[in-house]
Amino acid sequence: MYNTGPTTGGGSETHQFLEQLKKAMDGKYHAIHSYENMADYAPNSREQNRILEIRKDEINHYKQFSYIFTSLTGKEYTPKIDKKYPESYVKALNEAFIDEQNTTDFYLEMSDFPIYPQIRRVFRRAAADEQNHAVWFLYFLMGRQMKSSFRFNDKWYI
Repeated sequence: MYNTGPTTGGGSETHQFLEQLKKAMDGKYHAIHSYENMADYAPNSREQNRILEIRKDEINHYKQFSYIFTSLTGKEYTPKIDKKYPESYVKALNEAFIDEQNTTDFYLEMSDFPIYPQIRRVFRRAAADEQNHAVWFLYFLMGRQMKSSFRFNDKWYI
């Protein structure tokens, strides 16, 4: 679909794109495992189900990125995980929120590489999904915050 033959060397822009694509696959691989772990610690089934839905999106993105990499290089990539999982649910939510926000920008930058229009669409869609994921994680974080505060005379007390 994307390939006119394996890329062996190519231009520096193609090389840069492939390096960034590896970074994206590493991040997806970590997110897939991290969100599975996070879902196990979710305080209720509503949050657990949403986290597992987000994880499905991450799996889909990983498969798309992997297909692109293999199509462009003729090789498979083995992802690397060098991050540790947070030790609490709230820390995991916070890390996930920040990561999803940063990843949104990263994917938008990747969509600017002038490779193929189909690849641009994959990264733009992934960026939109990441932004949506960030909103959910922020919602869960704010729910924790609101439970530990109250409102009196239009002022919030924590």
